[in-house]
Amino acid sequence: ERSARHALATEAWQTRYAARRQERAELEAQRAAAELGLSVASKRLDYLERLLRQLERMSDASRRILPTLAEPRNALRAHSAELSALVGALDGVAARVGVVSRRAASGMIVGFVSDQRAVAEELDTAAAAYTSQARRLERLAGVLTTLAAGFESEGRQVRAAFFRSVVRSDGQASLDALFLEHLKHQRRLRKTIGEAAHEYGRDRVEAVRQEAESLVPRAVEIGTTGDARDLVDQAIEHRLRVETLIAAETSAATGWELAFENELVTVLSEQASAGVRSSAYGFSRELVDDVTSEIALAWARARAGVEARLEDSPGLLAFAVSPGGQPLLLRFVGVLVVFASWLVVRRKAPRLTVLTVRGLARLEPLRARLGLLVRLSGLVQALLPVVVGVLALWIVLRIVGGDTPIGEALEAVFVPVLVYSFGARALVGATRRITPGRPALIQIAPATLERLRRTYATLGVVIVVASVVDGLARVAVGAGRVVSLVDGVVFFWVGIWAIVEAWRWRVHLAGAWRALTPETDPPGPERRVAGWMAVSRLGFLLSPVALLRLVGTPLAGFASARASETDLFQRLRAHLLRRRSERAEPVSRGARRPIPDEYREAFPLYPVLGEDDALIVPRKDVVEEATSQWSRWRSSRLEGSLVLVGEKGAGKTTLAGLLARRFADDTDVVRHTIRGKPVTRSALVAELARALDLPHVDDPADLAERLCEGEERVVLLDECHNVFLRQIDGYGGYDALVEIVNATSSHVFWVLVFNSFTWRFLNESRGRMHYFRKLLPIPRWSPEEIQKLIRLRHDRTGFDLRFDEVLLSRSHTDTEGLELVEEAEGYFRLLWESSGGNPRIATQLWLDSLRPISAKTLGVGLFPEPDAEVLSSLAEDLVFALAAICQHENLSDAELARVLNLSEGFASFATQYLLESGFIEAKDETGERFTLSPAYYRSVLRALRNKHLLFE
Repeated sequence: ERSARHALATEAWQTRYAARRQERAELEAQRAAAELGLSVASKRLDYLERLLRQLERMSDASRRILPTLAEPRNALRAHSAELSALVGALDGVAARVGVVSRRAASGMIVGFVSDQRAVAEELDTAAAAYTSQARRLERLAGVLTTLAAGFESEGRQVRAAFFRSVVRSDGQASLDALFLEHLKHQRRLRKTIGEAAHEYGRDRVEAVRQEAESLVPRAVEIGTTGDARDLVDQAIEHRLRVETLIAAETSAATGWELAFENELVTVLSEQASAGVRSSAYGFSRELVDDVTSEIALAWARARAGVEARLEDSPGLLAFAVSPGGQPLLLRFVGVLVVFASWLVVRRKAPRLTVLTVRGLARLEPLRARLGLLVRLSGLVQALLPVVVGVLALWIVLRIVGGDTPIGEALEAVFVPVLVYSFGARALVGATRRITPGRPALIQIAPATLERLRRTYATLGVVIVVASVVDGLARVAVGAGRVVSLVDGVVFFWVGIWAIVEAWRWRVHLAGAWRALTPETDPPGPERRVAGWMAVSRLGFLLSPVALLRLVGTPLAGFASARASETDLFQRLRAHLLRRRSERAEPVSRGARRPIPDEYREAFPLYPVLGEDDALIVPRKDVVEEATSQWSRWRSSRLEGSLVLVGEKGAGKTTLAGLLARRFADDTDVVRHTIRGKPVTRSALVAELARALDLPHVDDPADLAERLCEGEERVVLLDECHNVFLRQIDGYGGYDALVEIVNATSSHVFWVLVFNSFTWRFLNESRGRMHYFRKLLPIPRWSPEEIQKLIRLRHDRTGFDLRFDEVLLSRSHTDTEGLELVEEAEGYFRLLWESSGGNPRIATQLWLDSLRPISAKTLGVGLFPEPDAEVLSSLAEDLVFALAAICQHENLSDAELARVLNLSEGFASFATQYLLESGFIEAKDETGERFTLSPAYYRSVLRALRNKHLLFE
């Protein structure tokens, strides 16, 4: 019993213990569950707190956008359904128009057979166009549907990324990547359509659809060709509206996408890390994104255009017979014809140039410029292919359409190439010698020319390539980062090129600059700077300055020397003609047979020495102006002095003789030529007293008083330039002459003749104060006046002339080129060019061009050209001697020594050397005074001008 009780007790205890353990386990489980709930609640609370903080950091706009990111999908799907309905309406129109077309082709509508066929073709074209538009709208509807699905997917993705970023360790990196991806896509879309917002065209789509459904209610209602043509016209107008709708809807689709991307970027930009956001909106990242976007956009457009073309015409044969393909093929054939024509003209350019110049040479206004035409022919021959290329490009653009993508691309590629080719060919043509009778239009040393061509090539090629890339980029994607990047690279390269070329040209430019500066002791500042530029490594910095000096100096001299000329063609002076014989070999002067003395005597070179009774050519305008000045003086006693200024040999003495004869009818005329150099006051007074027959005169005031007491008269003084000598006390005679003229001009009318170079120097040295009342420059003789002068003198001789044919025809020359003068009139034009309108030089050149053929016949060939090499090799002292003689018109040995401030022995040597070389000749029979010879007159002037030794 005790055992049983013990067993029962043990069992009861075990039961109680098991129950307590169960209770304890339950309590432990409850505690664990409570702890887990607390942990989950804590984590949830932490997540919500972090989410709340993140939402608080967001802007109000982002908080409004985030829940509604995918809402546009429903509107897009609805709009896609509307476009699909329009597609069905257009397919219906195409089917109904096709039915009408078949009825017209089968003769089931009333009208002429020809009209039925024409209407059937037009209706077929309309049906095909409607089908094409329907397919394009169908593709656009599919794009909108795809966009709607994409919006939904992208919205879910962004919201999920946003919520995951709160708890995930890589959440920020995920948001940063998502932000960069959508920012890049946003920039690409902006490049496509800009910042314009999209338009929702629901009303417009519905209007076009209703119009399509009502266009052909029943095909059987079209009973005549007139009704069919009305249908064609209505279809054309409707298709234009459909086309406008398609263009607008295409842009609107991209606008929808851009608007969605703008919302995404707005939300993600606030969630991206500061570093990523700063980098994304930085210049380098934006530049890379913009460049890649523009390239991708250009590629997408090109691919879309090709795909659309292939869709419309899947095969070449189908494309060739399609209504849209035939005009394109015709345009392509037209382009090929233009290209072939350009190749032919390019090969025939030399022959065309010769024919053009020969044709122009026969025109009366251009015969005077035959020499210039020949020199320009080289430039024309070089530029002709480029000019024809420009014309061909213009025709091609008209054929393909200048506003089409192909036309714009052609223009972007070929315009820079043609501009570069024009410059390169102009450089070649202007420096190429076209004929042995004339030098090149621009004479440049071969080494300098080669360097210039290389410089132009290195600059031009890069600029052409950059211009082509720039133009193509503008055509493909418009002005943007690619264009800016290309321009920046070009500017950088041009800067580097300029520095390199400035270094390469440094020594050459410095030498040319130094040659322009006067040689003084010590050297002037400009000459020292030019010398430093040549030897210093930093001298290249002055290369632009030297270039401006080299270009500006001749331009300024050209403008100054020709400021008074009005005839444009007279500004273009030709070089002297080069000698050319029948065998194209030069003939020396000694090899020429002398012309008869009786003929030479009819062409005196010096009117002062005995041409008073020779035939002369009156200068009407000049004589009338001088006579009117004299008439005004007679009536008012004012402005009683007239100065005739002209070059040596320009006809001043002849003109003075004409005036003397004109004045002699009404007034006592005293005509006197000043000999020697009366450069002191007393010497001038003595010279004038003898001329005016006024003895016992001691000073200018006494002479003026005696003149005013006498009778009214005209005093004509020739060679007044002799009253001046370029030395310290050399102005006395000139000052005395001024005093006498001004004191007596109310009683005596003075006509004073000055050499133009002396007159210009006096004006410069006297501050350009005109002491005389009227200045009358002697104008250059015209070609007609020179021709008349020579013919008047020639007619007295009884000789016959035979002109050589110097502008050889093609049958007389082995080349395709041109070689000058074709007839007598053209010859005199060239004579005028080479003489500079100076009658004395023209007479000398005329006599030098003659050769005896028979007793009474003379041949007229090319006049000889002095050897310019002799002038260029003259010592500087001899050049200064020539300048002094030119400036004073004539000098003796002693006077030359005083002007140059050198010994009389050197002056005697200089005049003897220059006399033997032919540069100067004796002024008169005494042989004591020397002046420039007509043979070298123009060459000497040109050399002195190049050395800046003449005042002009």
